Amino acid sequence: MVLGLAIVIFLGAASPPVHAQNSSDKDRETAAKLVYGMMSDMRYSYRAHQLDDALSSRIFDAYIEALDPERLRFDPVDRQALEKYRNKLDDSIRRGALEPIYEIANARANPDGEQQSRDEIFELFLNAYARVSDGDGSYKSPFVKEAAKPRESRMLISARMVDAGGERVGVISVPHLYSTSQQPVGAEVANAIAQFNQDGVRALVLDLRGNGGGPLREVMELAELLLGRGPVMQIREVGGRISVERAKAARQWNGRLGMLVDGGTAAGAEMLAAALQDRGRGIVLGERTFGRGTIQNPVSLDFASAAQRRYGVLSLTIAEVFRLNGQPLDGVGVTPDTVLALGTVRKTRNSHIAVSKAIAAVDGFEQAPQSSDAVKQPVKSRYTSGSQAGTDPFITEAALIVQGLTGSESDVPAPD
Repeated sequence: MVLGLAIVIFLGAASPPVHAQNSSDKDRETAAKLVYGMMSDMRYSYRAHQLDDALSSRIFDAYIEALDPERLRFDPVDRQALEKYRNKLDDSIRRGALEPIYEIANARANPDGEQQSRDEIFELFLNAYARVSDGDGSYKSPFVKEAAKPRESRMLISARMVDAGGERVGVISVPHLYSTSQQPVGAEVANAIAQFNQDGVRALVLDLRGNGGGPLREVMELAELLLGRGPVMQIREVGGRISVERAKAARQWNGRLGMLVDGGTAAGAEMLAAALQDRGRGIVLGERTFGRGTIQNPVSLDFASAAQRRYGVLSLTIAEVFRLNGQPLDGVGVTPDTVLALGTVRKTRNSHIAVSKAIAAVDGFEQAPQSSDAVKQPVKSRYTSGSQAGTDPFITEAALIVQGLTGSESDVPAPD
């Protein structure tokens, strides 16, 4: 399983086949029916929705937004003329009668001057359907090439020490949770912790700002290093079965601990921060996290003959993560114990509105008391960027707060 918005199974099945550049109308019709079948079936989709006129209306709005995000393509007259399709898209999907989606896209030329192929229009439309129905769902056509992306740094972590009131505080920045065969994230963090322990460092800040998550195994490895044995999260699967993910190894960091988060901290990274709070292991600082608490699974629609790659790949939600106290993460996020006015731009898709109701807490769970050091009001940094050469002022502020924590060097007893 893969944590939501941080899919790590690379969709090899989504690559265009070498023998074809475009799909047939029949292939697209079949793909639409397959997507409908999975998205509306509670055996496959955690958030299956009935495809009716009400959902059609929402898909219509999402599709128009995808076609014209800057509102430059369709003028008010165009938009009014397209209203006739609002309650007809559900029938188009069910029957595979897709001509309306092409008529909508071709009502006005793309403002960038590029002609969109039917496959590109089809992918855009099914993504609108998947997002509206599933929340975190997506569709990838085997006939649409991905846009070239700039090369991004794949730095796993950076570790350093900063001075906080005369005491050295360790800082480990983890920008993502994607390991490579040569560089596992967990191993890199373990090495940094071992060095801090050897150097006599007693306080640690884990910087998770902008960390969009990653695979579940990476989350659990970090939980073992920092929290140690015990429950980390609850997972409710399709069908309602609830299980508890538990860390099984003894922790390697026993000193004071804080996690620095922001609005870009999502999925697995915010699940780790929630577990720290629930178990009373340390303190969460920064801004409220993104609020993505679902697990997606990419499914090839070419299950009958995967070698042909005719129908594409659908990623749909198969499970949801809840905190140890039973509260949902999805649409809520993690509220820091100490709020720092980081000033980052929030990238939330749902304005932090919980989709699911709370479930029962883990058996034997007792909510850890909030640290007496927690500060709920925004804290403006007392430092400028020049306070320590090359040091982020919020890292310095977080280090000072964590350095001054008391009673945070051991867990509140966790249930077995």
